[in-house]
Amino acid sequence: MQDLIKAFPVQVSMLRKWKETVRKLKEDVYTLYLASRDPRIPFIAKVVLVITVAYAFSPIDLIPDFIPVIGYLDDLLLLPLGIWLSIRLIPEPVLHHYRQKAKEQMMQRKPNYIMAAVIVIIWLLVGYWAYQAYMDQID
Repeated sequence: MQDLIKAFPVQVSMLRKWKETVRKLKEDVYTLYLASRDPRIPFIAKVVLVITVAYAFSPIDLIPDFIPVIGYLDDLLLLPLGIWLSIRLIPEPVLHHYRQKAKEQMMQRKPNYIMAAVIVIIWLLVGYWAYQAYMDQID
């Protein structure tokens, strides 16, 4: 591993920066989620905040990802822009409180093995169903 780091130092440092950026975005989205019910947040900030959090958690994108280049623009531009705008609209003491709360909860979070098992079972059932449909089509 050390040889790889020596051979590709730029790529490794860039990967670390990307991981840190993604971690920060996750933390910001979770912060916004926690803050969404706080009565101290102005109405317009709540609207922007709820839209941003809903878009972050939504499996449906504004522009589908299969469209080359443009498909990922919404994930690379719209979501960070919504997070930035939401953070700017939230009063600083409220934002600080929920950032601390988000950090604490993210550190305490344990893997949910039951939910992971449910997802794996669903994918196995979908795979089995697709296999059966394929076999029925061959016959």
